[in-house]
Formats: sequence, C-alpha cells, structure tokens
Amino acid sequence: MEHRPVMVEAVMSGLVWNPHGTYLDATFGRGGHAQCLLNLIAKDAKLVVLDRDPEAICFARHLRASEPRVHVIQGCFGALSTAISSHGFGGFDGILFDCGVSSPQLDDARRGFSFQQTGQLDMRMDPETGVSAAEWLNNAPEREIADVIKEYGGERNANAIAKSIVQHRPLKCTNQLSQLIIEASTHFDSGKHPATRTFQAVRMKINDELAELDKGLSQAFELLNVGGRIATLTFHSLEHRLVRQKFRALTQSNVPRGLPLQGDLSGPGRLVVKKAVPSYLETAENPRSRSAMLQIIEKAR
Repeated sequence: MEHRPVMVEAVMSGLVWNPHGTYLDATFGRGGHAQCLLNLIAKDAKLVVLDRDPEAICFARHLRASEPRVHVIQGCFGALSTAISSHGFGGFDGILFDCGVSSPQLDDARRGFSFQQTGQLDMRMDPETGVSAAEWLNNAPEREIADVIKEYGGERNANAIAKSIVQHRPLKCTNQLSQLIIEASTHFDSGKHPATRTFQAVRMKINDELAELDKGLSQAFELLNVGGRIATLTFHSLEHRLVRQKFRALTQSNVPRGLPLQGDLSGPGRLVVKKAVPSYLETAENPRSRSAMLQIIEKAR
C-alpha cells in the first residue's frame, strides 16, 4: 500500500506560519509531509528531515539530490538536540512529529511489523541497533511480556498470550507469533485481528517509543524560535495523553497560585490546536488514519 500522509491540510495550516523559515520533519518516512512542506515554504527556506530508519534516509537523500532546501539527518527523537546541533542547525519555526508507522514499513515482510506478512520478528525502526522483537520475546520473563502487552496494547488476553509465547519459544517469524496469539485468545474485538494489539505493544516496547517521544518533545521545544510551533500526529491513547500532558505543562505557569504577582504568569507555550482528528472521508479513504490525533503548540516567549 502506498503511504498516505495523514491530516495534511490541518497539519500544514497549523505548522507553517513563516514561509521563509526553517522547518524540521522529525519523522521523514517516505516524505509525504515533507513534500507538502516544500510546496508551502519559500525558495530561501530550509527543511531539515530526520528519521531513524535507514531506508527512510535513503529516500530522503534521493529527495535532497533534486531539492537543495532539504537537509538530511539520521537519528531518533531522544537524541534530537545532539543530532541537530552536530549538523549546525537550530532555531526552528516549525517541527513535525508523525508517530505513525509508515505503510512501506508495515507492508515490508522483512521488517516484521505486520501480522499479515510472514517475515522475521524484528520490528526495529533501525534494524542496525537495539534488540529485535524475537530476541526480547525469547528471553524476557513471562510477567514482563504480559505487562507490556497489557500496558501498550490494552490487550485483555495479555496473560494467556504471554504464557503461550514462553511455552512456544523460540519464536522466529511473525506468523508464529500471530498464530499463537489467535490460539491463546478468548476475548476478541469485532472487526480487529486478534494479533493487532500485541504486535503494536511489542513494536512500542522494542523501539522505546513513548520515552523517545517524551525526550524528543522536550528537546524540540527548546529548539524553537519564538513563534515557532510543534505539531504532533499520534496514533495511540498513551501517545495522545503524553503529548497532551507535555503541552499542558508548557502552557501553565510555574508560579504557585495565590501569590500577589501581576503580569503574564502563563507558561512559555500556547496551544494552537488542542485536539483534531481526521474527517470521516479521510478515514474512509485511508483506514490507517482512523486513530490519528493532531495537537499543536506555539512557543509564545
């Protein structure tokens, strides 16, 4: 399936306020949002694109060959400041975080993200670093596996699935994991494959996605110019909540209530978009967008 960027109009209208500025697409993927940004910003603007996936970086370098406004950096959210400063960039007018997994990643059996494709149990965004899904599932304690599946996937069958994983180790392929999930499950969600939640949970664990997003957002706000904005597209309730709490903290004052102080005591951030979701038409045309949520904050001072 071709990758389709989510909520393009809302993202672009909320993020691009200075067409001559410097922007960062912190999850280049296959360049869907990046191309839209290039269509909006001026010839003297800059677009820095970041991704931890080596395949995404290859696509970004192809774009760079024909587009001098693009600057390519490989890295992850958690090391955002280091990656950006080491290449001499800083002072962004807009930063985009798209936390979704791209369609090419899901559809490539070699990556191991999909229960619908038979491939090695990898699930790493960067296959050259970290521990694969197979390594973790084949070595982690049953209780740890159950907790991850329950916390990150909201899976009611988490205990039974974890027990089955341990009983059938070693696991090597996605179809092995998918089949044992089906056999271990007694509660099913209508219209959803039984392996959906577990595969999501394992992927989030392997890539440390929540911690990476948390660190990335903190660093990104510091990299903004005054008036600069961060736009986030999240696809999971835990991600939605993390961003909401992060943005809310940036809008609130650190001064205790009740002190006899005057003037603007608000925090350094101002919410531009509190919560936006895709239209019915978009979700009908692109089902993978149905869980998306857009939130945008501006650096007010």
